Amino acid sequence: VHAPYLNQRFRGVFLTIKDKYTKKIEKAIKALGETLDLADKVKKIVRLRRGLEIKKIKKDQTKELLENAINENKDQANSKNVEIIKEIETAEVTADTFLEDVIHNLIQNSLIHANCDTIQIKSKKLDDEFKITVEDDGKGIPDADKERIFDIEYSAKPSSGGFGLYLIKKVIENYNGRIEVKNSDLGGARFDIFLKTIKE
Repeated sequence: VHAPYLNQRFRGVFLTIKDKYTKKIEKAIKALGETLDLADKVKKIVRLRRGLEIKKIKKDQTKELLENAINENKDQANSKNVEIIKEIETAEVTADTFLEDVIHNLIQNSLIHANCDTIQIKSKKLDDEFKITVEDDGKGIPDADKERIFDIEYSAKPSSGGFGLYLIKKVIENYNGRIEVKNSDLGGARFDIFLKTIKE
């Protein structure tokens, strides 16, 4: 048997083994990442149950947090050919940096679960509230699920966003705000967040 032929065979076997173990390593890394993410979410739940000090976010900080949440999802949106549309107004609100996590998670839910082509993020100052809307043109949420979508039992299902929606509601309630889920005019799901504004 010629040496070049043996080298080619060994190279093929090596690449097969390498590919096999690479996939296992990638799977292990992904599992570790999910575990760390879950641990981080549990820490947030504990902190929320203990009661966090409510802070005030200035206008420029509010805009920065919203923009950061959108930018963090741009690459994933582009890879899925999903367009993100934004109409950002700003205000000084009762919140903290968890607000960025809230918006990030809502965008993630649309990207992962909605099968959508468009995600729209809007923020607008009302009389004494600041309204943030995240909506999409995806498959929507069944009416039967709307009442329980923020329950921890529902959020912990494998098909849901982990503890995301449960945490989101707890964070918003900690700001003395509220969150509502509706049908979007775009055709999918719509989440409206209402935060208290600070009088200037």
